Amino acid sequence: MLRLAADNYTKKVVVFITDTSDVQTDQVETRALQDHGIPKESIYKKKDQINKAGGIINSGLIITNKHKGSLEATWSALPKDPNKVIIVWDEADYDAPGHNSNIGKQVQKHEHLNKLAKHASEIHYVSATVAGLVVSDIEFTKIEVIENGEDYLGFSDCTLISLGDEDVQEMLKTGEMSPTLKNFFVEHADEGVFIRACREVADMTAIVESTEALDLGVNVVTLNGDTKDSIDPKTFEGVLATFKMGARGVSFNKLKHTVQDYSSTTPQPVIVQSLRNLGYGKKLEQNFILASTSSLSLLKEAFAVEDRMKKILEKYPGDPEKRKEEVRKMRLDKDLCILPKNKGNSFKNETSKNKFEIRAKVPYTRDIEKALQASGQLLVSIEDADNSHYLRWGGRPFEKVVKDFLNTPPNSPVWLERSDLQYVSPTISIRRLVSKEVLAESSECWGFLLDENTGNPIYIALFELFEKPQVSYSFTDQT
Repeated sequence: MLRLAADNYTKKVVVFITDTSDVQTDQVETRALQDHGIPKESIYKKKDQINKAGGIINSGLIITNKHKGSLEATWSALPKDPNKVIIVWDEADYDAPGHNSNIGKQVQKHEHLNKLAKHASEIHYVSATVAGLVVSDIEFTKIEVIENGEDYLGFSDCTLISLGDEDVQEMLKTGEMSPTLKNFFVEHADEGVFIRACREVADMTAIVESTEALDLGVNVVTLNGDTKDSIDPKTFEGVLATFKMGARGVSFNKLKHTVQDYSSTTPQPVIVQSLRNLGYGKKLEQNFILASTSSLSLLKEAFAVEDRMKKILEKYPGDPEKRKEEVRKMRLDKDLCILPKNKGNSFKNETSKNKFEIRAKVPYTRDIEKALQASGQLLVSIEDADNSHYLRWGGRPFEKVVKDFLNTPPNSPVWLERSDLQYVSPTISIRRLVSKEVLAESSECWGFLLDENTGNPIYIALFELFEKPQVSYSFTDQT
């Protein structure tokens, strides 16, 4: 995309929007100068340099991050004619262009980004992850997939090493490392290791100190706001520990292995982009990714989802509704978050608390009930209740009892922990016709759907029970 800037900066103003990290804006400037020959006097980086230009910038390269000050300065410097403006929107997926947030400081950021997007003759969205773009309302005119060359180290080229159920960040912080992790550092630190931790930034110093204690004979440093000006991603060698500063969009040319740690709320795009050990010129006989069992599971799922998202985007570039329709069909592990709540064009992860889906249903009649029982498909029965039986629901409203317990599969845990006969109302009860063990063997099971007010059966339904809660997706209308 900087080639596009090099071809146009003398005639138009090219706005290059990076993510929030200063490391990214610095990297864009370095590449513009060294790799594409754009002169220093034609580059305006972030708020101070843009304001220093003293007004409208009719030609040149503006490099802005997504902080309020830089975005406001960029807007003030744009020519009035949108035909003189080209935008290169890097890491666009994580802003979900067109999204209007109502969460704190995100409001102003999205307002400024959306305003910039409406004042350009062309916009080039660039991202290694596409979930935010798939669920956006953008009608793309063209999708260009950049194919990796043979010299590119991809995720599938790496060897995954499980560190078991250990707390990886705690091991790194305290220095009490498992033999697998310690031996890895001793044998491969000289090939370059990128450490990505998932919790406290303050832990970075402790991680560096404990890793230095291994006496690896290489530089061991942390990348943060204090060290960003002294670390060159292109040339750094050794072991680098970081959090958000190295999260995405930065290439570390000499780091060829990685140790990763994710929390259960780490979004899918962050997981995919966290592997800063990937890239050109990095292939060794073996390149390693080390993480806990749970983190490796999230990592595999994140890359599988990315492949599916890219196929959706390629198939329906100009049709947002078709893209959303395809995303709604996806089913994922509940532990994988596609996008944070404050991003994604009102895209929502909705986890089914009931851990089941209704695959089919027919209106209830006694004849259908008996027919399904006779065929061995329906293993519960509606029976007359003892009118004198006192129903105890713990003070909960009856409709809530129906929703949370009675209208669930007969083979669900909440049913199996109860007795064979369950009273629904003073006149109706449900009886289990087989043992709990028989019911527990099947994932699919016929059962009853009851009226929330009366408890009377209204449907006979085929339930599918999941081992884990299933995730579905919805979209609300944008303003």
